[in-house]
Amino acid sequence: MEREVRWRSIRVTGEQLVVTVKRLMAGRVVRRIIVKTDEDHTLLEIPIGDEVPKGMLEPLWAGLGAVGAIAPALTLEVEELAPVGDDPLDEHVAHVT
Repeated sequence: MEREVRWRSIRVTGEQLVVTVKRLMAGRVVRRIIVKTDEDHTLLEIPIGDEVPKGMLEPLWAGLGAVGAIAPALTLEVEELAPVGDDPLDEHVAHVT
């Protein structure tokens, strides 16, 4: 299957940050997630390899939880590999509440 690199932005609240990143990583092939403030300042850039060891994820969730606790609104810039011609929105991410 042919894939293309695609960028998209997702607005989340601080409370939604960890859940949204987990869902992104479980879905499509995500290569990078950049967490930004409303003022477009980069807080965190997360490069993601083909297989991330589970032991490496616990500190990531803790760090994202801390960022989410102090930031009321954030933007996730997501770089992903998606099938050519596929809809750019993930159903499982779009329904985060």
